[in-house]
Amino acid sequence: MLVYALVLLAGAIATYAQDSSGQTQPVFLMEEEAVWREGMPESKGTVLPAFWNLELITLDGSTLHLSDYRGSYLLLNFWGEWCAPCLKELPMLVAAYERIPRARFNMVGLLVSYDEEQARQTLEAVGASWAQALIDRKLASQFDLLVYPMNVLIMPDGVSYEKRYLIDSTFVEQYVGY
Repeated sequence: MLVYALVLLAGAIATYAQDSSGQTQPVFLMEEEAVWREGMPESKGTVLPAFWNLELITLDGSTLHLSDYRGSYLLLNFWGEWCAPCLKELPMLVAAYERIPRARFNMVGLLVSYDEEQARQTLEAVGASWAQALIDRKLASQFDLLVYPMNVLIMPDGVSYEKRYLIDSTFVEQYVGY
């Protein structure tokens, strides 16, 4: 199955793929219900099986397979080096990432970058050592991001998730238990 585009369809994130007959069919990745709490968007939803087939290119040029992270808490952090709240959040994410064992908790940065070299320098300066995948604005928009940073915490069941704006270590700790 060749995956080539992501689109948001009525509260569900989908990718389009060609089936064996050459027909293009939607493959749903996530479904969610959004709410606004204290002026900030939050949502809970369901990760569908096709999500785990996504492959992304990292900042260092390697291929990232989301399926490698299945079975533990996985935090997807959508950010950019141009985003002041994102830069404020990074040290808190570093603290959580360093404190919690990899068998229990992993992170993937999903970087919308205007300046990849500046992004590398930022990550090095704060000591962020988790994988960073480059995504473009078109792909980022398919995750229904209303603000940056946006964080999606996928639970170990690989099915349920919670999406939040700017977080601190207590958000992760309340789920992961560290």
